[in-house]
Parts: sequence; structure tokens; C-alpha cells
Amino acid sequence: MLKSLKSTLCLALSAVIILACAGCTDAEQESSSQSEAVTEQTAASANEATADEEQEATQAKSLNYNQIKLDTDTIKSEFDNIITKNKFRGVVYSKLGNDFEYIGSNGFADKDNRTNNSINTTYYAGSLTKQFTAAAILLLQEDGKLSISDTIDKYYPDCKYADTVTVENLLTMTAGLKDCFNQQPDDDMSSFYMTSELPYEISEDADAGENQNSIVNWILEQDVQSEPGTEFAYSNSAYYLLGDIIEKVSGKSYEDYLQENIFDPLSMTSTGFEADDTIAAGYQDVYDNSWELYPGVAYSAAGLITSVPDMLKWFDALSDNTILSEESFEAMTTPYLSNYGYGLYISDDGNFYHSGSIYRFNSYILVSSDMSNIYIAFSNYTQSDPNNVYSQMSAYLNKYLE
Repeated sequence: MLKSLKSTLCLALSAVIILACAGCTDAEQESSSQSEAVTEQTAASANEATADEEQEATQAKSLNYNQIKLDTDTIKSEFDNIITKNKFRGVVYSKLGNDFEYIGSNGFADKDNRTNNSINTTYYAGSLTKQFTAAAILLLQEDGKLSISDTIDKYYPDCKYADTVTVENLLTMTAGLKDCFNQQPDDDMSSFYMTSELPYEISEDADAGENQNSIVNWILEQDVQSEPGTEFAYSNSAYYLLGDIIEKVSGKSYEDYLQENIFDPLSMTSTGFEADDTIAAGYQDVYDNSWELYPGVAYSAAGLITSVPDMLKWFDALSDNTILSEESFEAMTTPYLSNYGYGLYISDDGNFYHSGSIYRFNSYILVSSDMSNIYIAFSNYTQSDPNNVYSQMSAYLNKYLE
């Protein structure tokens, strides 16, 4: 497995590239669609899978790392240009082999205080949360406290479909559950959001637990949309229930369980579910909406706050089986229907990736099967697209294919 990323991160931090803030204009808007507040670009993730997998498989197998090392300065300059050209605002990290690391950042983390985005800025991660929720379920299974083959009537005896849905169906999004976050009614199908006419009651004045209970109760009252185990359908509802199951089984809050069993052991000191003064403010470049990020609504589907250094600690731990056993990690990164594993999309050669979008934040990660190639990007601007930046960087690297 890959040697620890901790030492390489230290080298990267000494070479941080802070680009001039290009096009940072509008003051932060006061409100945003509740859709962005809780959902992520799920359709985009599914639709982009084929193109991403082709790029991942080719690069992981045949990049000329020696030449990349020799051309480090040229490649970093081109990556800078890609970020600037795309008016990407946030932070981008790229690791290629053992000798190339890049960190580029652009735009304000806080316009009012003139603070720039940087390697140490924290961001809402959207659906990158799901891999941690999946890991927590697997940890509970390793401790003998649940089995992913259990049907969920063990936890929801009064739910009409619970005796046909397993915990693994929730993990692989094959439970057939209606998504609790609603699809945007346009032809693009690239973003999802919560409408102002919600089927359940949530409020900015309610506490996190009250909002979460409203959504869980709504999920349990719905009919399944397909026979469990037969079809993949991206559903935040599945990961919402997984968070609730973690609480029922562990006797702790979802947030506390992850803190004690993942974040603290890995010294992921910038990761959690409560914003502090390191978090970037969220900005909209084009439009404004009327919803805010209500307490607790994103939860175990999309509520994580984290940073690039902490995500590198997480990938390092997955590589070394520090948190999860080798067997659990293998199950997590096995592609099931539509190449979805447990909280991650998986390419044919084992690379894993996921995108996220929440409130005004966008994110994307892609990690090769041997952990040698890593891409992480976070943005706090609605219009910034980390996936597109990745695609353009990958296209530039085609010249280094052997």
C-alpha cells in the first residue's frame, strides 16, 4: 500500500500556490435555496461516471511519473491557468505518483475580512459525507453491533417496507427509497434541491434533532419506488436512515460516533458538523434564493465540514487499514449496481470518486486504487465546478501517457 501521506502533505504545504482572486465581485448574498443546502449533484455524478472512469483507468496505469517530475513547474503553471481560466474559487489538491503535488487556491474565503481560500480553509463537503456514514456502519458491523444483511425492520418495526430493505440496500442505494431532497425541475438534471413546498416540516427555528426527525418520519411513510436490491437510484434518504441507525445502534449521536471513532483517532481536527471560524463563507455568483441552511437538515447524507489536509488523513487511513479492516474497505470499494459502492462510486479498476454540492459549496474527490493519484477540490462559490477543473487537468496530462 501507499506509504503515509502525512509526510508528503507537509512538503505540499510548503509549496502552496495562492492565485490572485479573479473576478471576485458580488458581496455575499443573504440566502440560498434549501436545495443546495442539503443536496448534491447526484445526477451529474452518475452521468459523468463513464467519462471519469476512462480517464481514471488510463491515468492510473500509464502516466509517465518520471517525466511529470521533470516537468513539475510547467504542469503546476498549467494547473494554475486552468483554475484561473475557469474562475474557480476554492482550493484544489492534486497528487501524481510519489514526487508531484500541487495545491492551488483562488478567491475569498471571507470577502468582508479579505481572507483568501487556502489549504487550511474548511468547507461544507456535501455528499462526501456519505463515505464516512458508510464507514461508521462498517465499524459497527466489525464490533458485532449490526450486520449489513439485517433488514431494517429491526430498527423500524412499524415501517411498511422495512422487512424487505437491508442495511446493505441503503449503503448501495438499491433500497428503492424516494429521495427526501427534491429534483430541480429543469432539463439540465445536473443539480438537485429542496423546493419551498416541502412534504415535511423543517424550520430554521427548530433544533437539528427536530428537523432530522421530521425528515426520517417522512422517509418511513413513503412507498418504495422499486423492489429492493434490483435497481440503483441515488437517494439521500438511504443515507439519512443510515445516520439514524448509527444512533440507534451506538447509543450516541451520529456526530459524536464519527467524532470518537474516526475524526479523533485520525487527528482530523478540522472535520465535524459544526462551523467554526475556519470555514469559508458561501457565495453565489449569479442568483439568489430564499432558503438558508437549516439546523441539522444535511445530517448523515451531506452535513460534513472538512478540509484538504483532513481528507488526506482519511485516505491515508483507508490505505493503511487504520480505521477499517481490509475486508470492510474492500466491501466499501466494491462496485455494485451503477458502479456505486458504499458511499462512493467505483471505477472498473477500483478507483473511487464522488462529488458533492450543498448550500453554496461544491466538492469533488477522486482517488486511484493504489492511492498514488489523488484529486481533491472544494469551492465556496455556487458557480465553481470542481469536476470540470479535474477534467481539464486530466486532459492536459494526456501528453504524459505512455
